[in-house]
Amino acid sequence: MDLNKINTLLFETLDSIAAIGTSKVSMFDKKDKYSYMPFFRFKFKNKKKDDKIYKDIEVVINSFKGNVKWGLTTKL
Repeated sequence: MDLNKINTLLFETLDSIAAIGTSKVSMFDKKDKYSYMPFFRFKFKNKKKDDKIYKDIEVVINSFKGNVKWGLTTKL
């Protein structure tokens, strides 16, 4: 799948749960997808770090079974 499509799908999926306040939309470098580990940084508008919505997303991420282990972390 096209890298831009992956980035867009992730953003749209999260935005459909709650409005996105800030984000780094690109998980991969567009020129070299191996230049850094993929990540997706986001914050929902009007939601604090301890809001249940983040815990719910963490449960989903932790239950994902694939070739790569994903995690949800917060900036202190």
